[in-house]
Amino acid sequence: IFAVVIAAHFGQIVFSPTALFIAIIGIANAWASYAQWKAHEVSLSRTSFFMFGNGALAMFLSAVFLDEYQVLSGRLAAGIVLCFGAAFLLAYADFRKHDERRSLAPVETRRFYFAVLTYTVIWGVANFCVKYWSLEVVPMGTFLSSWYVGSLVGALGVVRFLGRKEGHPTFGTKQITLRDAGKIALLSGAIFVSLGSLYWAHFYAPQMVIFPLFLVADLIAPVAVGFLFFKEHRSFSSFQLFCFGLAVVG
Repeated sequence: IFAVVIAAHFGQIVFSPTALFIAIIGIANAWASYAQWKAHEVSLSRTSFFMFGNGALAMFLSAVFLDEYQVLSGRLAAGIVLCFGAAFLLAYADFRKHDERRSLAPVETRRFYFAVLTYTVIWGVANFCVKYWSLEVVPMGTFLSSWYVGSLVGALGVVRFLGRKEGHPTFGTKQITLRDAGKIALLSGAIFVSLGSLYWAHFYAPQMVIFPLFLVADLIAPVAVGFLFFKEHRSFSSFQLFCFGLAVVG
């Protein structure tokens, strides 16, 4: 609603093929958000660790199709290699049978990595599209309103098709308190500002510059929360904790 109001105020609500395509990506974003939610259900810190994947995919697509490879430096390439190496080693350790007290159950492992793959592909393509739209100078109001309209449609689809699986057989029967509604509104506002800031940043810098900065925040802060508040470090072996350190260095 906020995005539509802002777009209407600045006369940026348009009905065009570009706006429709943004809305379609917004629909996919809702399903990626669901996948991330399911990954968080297994492990917040693991999910944050693998968030670099969608940024890496977006940077790869920008390098190939938008010629951003020209700003790729040796240090950035080395950091990407370290992150991918750490991710591979951590995933390999998760799928191996080792100390079960410090590992995910096999079912959890498969479910987690399927969720990671889902949101990585969707958000990687979506982030590349965000850069493309910024180059096409799509107004921010048009982008945000189309994106959120699509995300609303996608969210309704998630509830409709997956609500029964999650234990909510009918839409709209789950009651939330006023306090919970306030928390949701606060988080929604933060995500809205974050998305707007990300789109704004794409007007001024290539993804090769933007995403390393975002990915550092995505990795460090949530992992710290997962370790300190949810004690998730207990589910990692010493080798996997080393992988985390390797990714931070990258």
